[in-house]
Amino acid sequence: MARVRLNVAERREELLRATVEQIEIRGASSVRIADVASALGVSNALVLYHFTTKEKLVAAAFAYAAEADLAHLRKLLARRTTAVRRLRAAVRWYAPTGQAKGWRLWIEGWAASLR
Repeated sequence: MARVRLNVAERREELLRATVEQIEIRGASSVRIADVASALGVSNALVLYHFTTKEKLVAAAFAYAAEADLAHLRKLLARRTTAVRRLRAAVRWYAPTGQAKGWRLWIEGWAASLR
């Protein structure tokens, strides 16, 4: 199957999404460039072309996840309902039992920083 050619922004986003997924699976300190490349069926060189180092890739993945979480929270808080309902929706979504990825990454980041 031929690989679809993506523009730079699309490719970077694809790489960041895959990195977030790999961090969730392996942890920030254990994820490798090869893990991200393998998940997408691309070369390590392609990942390094866009991010140059693992550290830059992981940092960009954290920023990407945080921006996505903030965008979703803005949507939840913009609803036309009571402040209490908006707050409950935000807490329900972002709490450790919710669907947000950011809190998992931050906990992983804090743990990795201790090492």
